[in-house]
Amino acid sequence: MNEYAEVIVLSEGLTEMLFVKQLLAPYLAQQGIYITPVILDKPGEKGGDVKFARARNDIGKHLKQRNNTFVTLFVDYYGIDKHAQLL
Repeated sequence: MNEYAEVIVLSEGLTEMLFVKQLLAPYLAQQGIYITPVILDKPGEKGGDVKFARARNDIGKHLKQRNNTFVTLFVDYYGIDKHAQLL
């Protein structure tokens, strides 16, 4: 039986999603790592200035769906306030 890993990549926006889908996914699939990009979702907020509170719900949602799936974030940290609260 072949072993593999499934990774959900929560992406900030379309650019990050396309990077994962077009460049990372084909290479990692050859290694047995299957990644699926998903754009972070919150009503009224798409892309830019991602706060952890915005990502928390999506992280929890994907972790609850299957117990053998990994979740990671792919966001742009440029301009993030170093004093911002994570929670």
